[in-house]
Amino acid sequence: LQKEKEKEKERENERKKQEELERQQKEEQDRKKKQHEAEQEEKERIRREEEKKAREEAELREQEAQKQRQQEIEEAANKAKEEREAQLLREASKRTQEEAREMTGAKCNQSLVPQAEPNVPLAQQKPPKKV
Repeated sequence: LQKEKEKEKERENERKKQEELERQQKEEQDRKKKQHEAEQEEKERIRREEEKKAREEAELREQEAQKQRQQEIEEAANKAKEEREAQLLREASKRTQEEAREMTGAKCNQSLVPQAEPNVPLAQQKPPKKV
């Protein structure tokens, strides 16, 4: 009877050891699973941050490119405006020069045509001055 009790006690101790070992293994397994999940979550968080950063950088590059295009458009418009103004000035200057030539030519032509001096006989008149 004593031996049987000892064997029973031994079996009980063995069973408890086995249960403790299984409990420890389960805890270790759970701990590893939680650690793996935490690592995956951290990787996902980093990936999302990198995607967000990449999107923001792309938006900044697009804004800079748009700003550059707008500046180029404004510069081209200003250049075209300046060229139009210069062309208008050249045309106005050309017209003014032509008008001045016409007026000068008219004056020259007038002075080249002998004018009769009033109350002086033609034979006694001096030849007109050339301009």
